[in-house]
Amino acid sequence: MGLFSRKKEKQETPNLPQLPRLPPIPFQNIDRLQDIPMKDENDFKKSVLPSFPNSNLGNQMNQSTIKEEVSRSNQNNQEQEKNDDDFSQMTPSIIPKMPSLNRGRALEISDWHNQNTETRVKRTDPIFVKLEKYESALSTFSEIKLRIGEIDSLLNDIREVKRKEEAELEEWQNEIETIKARLDQIDKEIFNRL
Repeated sequence: MGLFSRKKEKQETPNLPQLPRLPPIPFQNIDRLQDIPMKDENDFKKSVLPSFPNSNLGNQMNQSTIKEEVSRSNQNNQEQEKNDDDFSQMTPSIIPKMPSLNRGRALEISDWHNQNTETRVKRTDPIFVKLEKYESALSTFSEIKLRIGEIDSLLNDIREVKRKEEAELEEWQNEIETIKARLDQIDKEIFNRL
């Protein structure tokens, strides 16, 4: 006696209603259809290949045809066996050795990982992204563009200032060189006479 079991009533399935008769076939030439004899399955089993007419010539032709067919099938079998033999001779009898599995497990896993990522990259499946994430990524992208533009303009300004400073330093260097040259000339003219 089970606590949770119920007695299941066996219900009999109701009988299906009879199907209505099919309407007659609407052929224009129904007489032709009735003229066609119906064949039994036994008729198919009884069917025999046609033979030549009964005569000496017919019997000889019939026997020669059968002999040709039998010899042709034997010849095909022999050719097939010959082809099989040729194929077995063509196949190498020495089986190449399999490469040894001396690699570590970590290397196998890393190889698998590389193959997996390559196949992942090659696929071009559609990507579904939430609209909010797309908008935030778009605003971040435009902000990055603005900052890169600012940095680029600042770098151009710094290069310009550096170029001006280099030109100014070179100008000062040239002035110092000319002043040194004049001082040497004055020194030679004045102090060499004394």
